[in-house]
Amino acid sequence: MTLARNVISRCLTVTAVALAPLACAPRGTPSVAVTRGNTEVATTAPRYRLSEGDLSNARESTLDAVVRRLRPEWLRINPVLRQPGPPQFASVYLDNSYLGGLEVLSLVQVSEARSIEYLTAMAARGRFGASCQCGAGVIVIHERGD
Repeated sequence: MTLARNVISRCLTVTAVALAPLACAPRGTPSVAVTRGNTEVATTAPRYRLSEGDLSNARESTLDAVVRRLRPEWLRINPVLRQPGPPQFASVYLDNSYLGGLEVLSLVQVSEARSIEYLTAMAARGRFGASCQCGAGVIVIHERGD
């Protein structure tokens, strides 16, 4: 019994030491330019948001191009398919209104958006309700209120 307690105690200690740096790590991204391969990654906002500054610094004219360059992971299919069926992609909302699939991002000009955020499917259902058209998640465009 004592041996089992010692093993468990050591495992817990090793786990705590291994996870401590992760718990203390900053949550936002650094404020320096980062390039991964051919993809430039936005650096002024967390990975689930493109801020007004990110959008105003964008060279692209449509949100589709900006998201493809700065947050390509938002466009990937859902990696966890719990039920058989066609692949699921994120849906797009304008504030609280459903716009459609990812193809509508190419119809929205960068100048029309204040910011963009990504919600996981679970977070989207919590925000928009069980009938949410969320697929793999939701990209929410916050309209510029000029």
